Amino acid sequence: MLGGLAGAGYGAEFGTEVRSIEGTVGTVVGGSIGADIVDGIEELFWMRTWLDGLFRKGRPRTADENPLESRAELSPEERAVLLVGILEDPTAREDEKYDAAMYMEDFPGPLVESCLIRTIRAEDFSSVLAQHCAASLAGIWAQQDRIDRDFFSELHRTALDEVLGILGTRAPHLIPPRDGES
Repeated sequence: MLGGLAGAGYGAEFGTEVRSIEGTVGTVVGGSIGADIVDGIEELFWMRTWLDGLFRKGRPRTADENPLESRAELSPEERAVLLVGILEDPTAREDEKYDAAMYMEDFPGPLVESCLIRTIRAEDFSSVLAQHCAASLAGIWAQQDRIDRDFFSELHRTALDEVLGILGTRAPHLIPPRDGES
């Protein structure tokens, strides 16, 4: 909303500082830069609101529940189940699946890993969704200092590139030697 107002010239004159709770964000230098900054802040706000709604989806509110407290009520296990549900929902939008796949790294466990592996296989190791899933899977492997050798040997195409890139940066010791190497 503020971005639209700043872009239209309302309250965003030349040289006007754009402020947030944390202080000055930038200065409007002709309208568009200030509008871009404000739009970026709006996008972050709406993404956070969307995620909060996502994690509450399908869960009825209790009579005494404060909307601000409801954010913290879901356990990591519940969040993992919701993310798996989104990734496996054939009616979910592509962007929702991408977001779910990216956040799955934060919820390691057998349920999440098996969902990521199934999705990578279903996407033929090469789609954008397979890349996001491969990145989360590699992140989980790096956190837990182990890999699934059987599935690693199946990896190819862009999914393999993604896994090798992340493991190469975060846990290079986990990358198995190639055939013929020692």
